[in-house]
Amino acid sequence: MANSCKIVETSVEYASIVDAIAALTEGQTIQMLTDYAVVADTNFDKTCTLDLAGKKVTARLGTNPGRLNVTGGTFTLKDSVGEGSISIAETETDTSTCLFTLVNDAKMVMEGGILNTDSKNVNPAYGWLACVFVADNSSFEMTGGTMNGGYYCISTNGSLSTGTSIVISGGTLTSDRDFVIYAPDKSGTVEISGGTLTGGCGVIATNGSEVTIKGGHLTALGTATTGEFSGGDGTAGIPNAVVAAWGRYDVAPTTITEGNFTAQGDANCVMISNWSETEVAISGGTFKAEGASSEIVVKKDQSDGAVATSTVAISGGSYNKAVAEEYMAEGFEMKDDGSGNFTPTEKEDPDIDPDDPVVDPEKPVDLTKKASSRDILLFNSITMPPYNYENKDWRRKV
Repeated sequence: MANSCKIVETSVEYASIVDAIAALTEGQTIQMLTDYAVVADTNFDKTCTLDLAGKKVTARLGTNPGRLNVTGGTFTLKDSVGEGSISIAETETDTSTCLFTLVNDAKMVMEGGILNTDSKNVNPAYGWLACVFVADNSSFEMTGGTMNGGYYCISTNGSLSTGTSIVISGGTLTSDRDFVIYAPDKSGTVEISGGTLTGGCGVIATNGSEVTIKGGHLTALGTATTGEFSGGDGTAGIPNAVVAAWGRYDVAPTTITEGNFTAQGDANCVMISNWSETEVAISGGTFKAEGASSEIVVKKDQSDGAVATSTVAISGGSYNKAVAEEYMAEGFEMKDDGSGNFTPTEKEDPDIDPDDPVVDPEKPVDLTKKASSRDILLFNSITMPPYNYENKDWRRKV
């Protein structure tokens, strides 16, 4: 039987990835030589790289979890040839685990390759829960490659995950059954600055993690459903939205400065609730609510009598629909340019005459420009002598 992989730096071949991991030293690269089936736990516990080199890796559960775990150092996934992939076997039915699990302060960087946990064509359960599960102060960074999620592409957990970091700057992530990213870690962060992210329910749902979006193409298809919430069951109960700042478990801000946001079907661009006092600040980006019932911002009041309210403050960006005044940042209003494009604009102060700007008395008046009445008043008060009523000497007759 041919060996399945080799360590690039030594050219030594190995029958399994497990054997190669045991032999490699920090910083080395394992390169796949053949297609490969993961049938035993495979733990990447050193800083290393796995080059798929165009080969197909399949993970099976069986009586052994058969998962790929990053348990130490920095693990990098790449594909030097193209079309290399790591997928679940189509016959798998378990939806409670993930393809990669990150623990123990480990880091995973995805530069290329395909991760696939979606087996809906054969298995209606869609296979494993997520492509990558992040826990225990670990971090995941994606700069390229493709993910197809069974439920989520990337997930943390409200109880098991602490101090996690998810950073997306490139690549393509698709989850047609749920949200692309689910981030309930109460001390976690998610940053999106690039890439194409498309979800059947939405792109990012946070129940506690801080979210920063400063780029990328984010689309909610509005064609799926998260189901009814019954306690501790992930995104269940969250309505479809490109960004759902739900805050069920903790207060965490969401900041949007750039990016393209598209809501289709029954999805909205931004969804908030009164679970907590989560704040969403939007200073840029292009927002399109294209579905028949889609809106830019929607707030859902819970039926449990909660009184805390989340807020949205819009001060920039471009919108294809008007936004209610309650979602505008203080001092801003939405203006229609006449072509169906709405942009936030600073409100004019009715007490200020645009022809009479406030003049700093410490600065000289520029007499080369048209003077306002206030300029003249200020100039006179500084340069003219007071009227002398006794001597009547102010160059006028009285």
